[in-house]
Amino acid sequence: MENVQGTYKLVKKASRHTFLIGLVGMTMSTIPYIFLIRAELWKPTMYLSILLVPFFVMSLVLIVHSFYYRVIITENTILLKLPSTNRSFSFDEIRGFKITPSYVYIYSNKKKISISIYTEGIDKIYGWLQQNFTNLDELPQEESDFIKKFNAFSDRLFSNLSEDNTTNFDNNDITSSESYKTKLKRAKYIVSIYNILSFFSIGWLFFYPFIYKISFLSNYKHVLILAVLLTIIGIILPKISTEFINYSSKEEDKPYIRRIFFLLGMSLLIRFMLDVNLLDYYTTILLYSLSIGFFLTFFIMTSREFNFRQLKTYFQGLFFLLSFTAFGYGAIGIGNFLYDESIPKMYKAKILKREMYSGKVILFSLKVEKWHETSDMNKIKISQEKYQQLEGKDSISIYVKEGKFGIPWLIPN
Repeated sequence: MENVQGTYKLVKKASRHTFLIGLVGMTMSTIPYIFLIRAELWKPTMYLSILLVPFFVMSLVLIVHSFYYRVIITENTILLKLPSTNRSFSFDEIRGFKITPSYVYIYSNKKKISISIYTEGIDKIYGWLQQNFTNLDELPQEESDFIKKFNAFSDRLFSNLSEDNTTNFDNNDITSSESYKTKLKRAKYIVSIYNILSFFSIGWLFFYPFIYKISFLSNYKHVLILAVLLTIIGIILPKISTEFINYSSKEEDKPYIRRIFFLLGMSLLIRFMLDVNLLDYYTTILLYSLSIGFFLTFFIMTSREFNFRQLKTYFQGLFFLLSFTAFGYGAIGIGNFLYDESIPKMYKAKILKREMYSGKVILFSLKVEKWHETSDMNKIKISQEKYQQLEGKDSISIYVKEGKFGIPWLIPN
């Protein structure tokens, strides 16, 4: 057996790229604290830490990773040295390897080593693996027990679907082709069901003011929970679909779900902006939403389907960042008032003018005199019913609540 010996690190370009991503992540997870602590907003700081501290740690690991990543091959072992761990296999332990657009995976019976394709000498490492070990990509793919059970369930669910006729292939090709088509068809049906539920949720959010008297649809919390769950399911689906569902890429007729993220996010954002009056705390909620946006975008962009050597990948990342920031803004904003159990504080305000804006959506608001000791807020959104009730009145009661996530909001009454 020909042994390859050497020490390999990340190529300089990849090392700089990893360092910059980590630096941006650390910066984005630190900046919110500057604003929140200066404003002495301790409750939002506490809630935001649940998300930002792990994000900061992940970013710090990336920075250290850019300097200390090493692949070491000796006469009898291969070793991957990372800031967080060292993992080595003797050659006798290696069961085989797999190649993906981002990594070379080397497997033992229980563990694996992940070698970045941006490692110096990756072609040399790949050639050595190809010569001495089994390429698992060339063997029938194994699936986890969960995936097997899920696939068995969906096979029973869609067992009445007709199979496409296949000709001009030998028996092995027919089996492989039919298996691929079955899995692809299953993925399309799963995404179709997901899309139907998502559009139902979007419609529920959009038409809520007109359907709130219907008992089944009257609970605002239910539609928020459904929208959040659908977003989480959408994030997970491509991860467990064995690459038959994509986030964004239109590849080989595979279904993708990026548009649903955008539509759900914008629906939650618009519903929040129409229904809730915040007390000049838009900076706080924006910090929340940007943190959620960066975190979820970072999670998705680690998927194999994205190639950072292509310019379109960065535009896709910006699209996801916009979608998840809108999602975070709407979900945090709506959850902040739906789950708020604080005791309201009452203020009185003099009404200067009732205003109505007509367009595709009719909006109603009040212009009032200064009524709060720290806020200059002089325009308050109200419903059409409240707009009519206040006709001929010169003052209004305003109830201010702290908000579940420390973002004060108000109720005109």
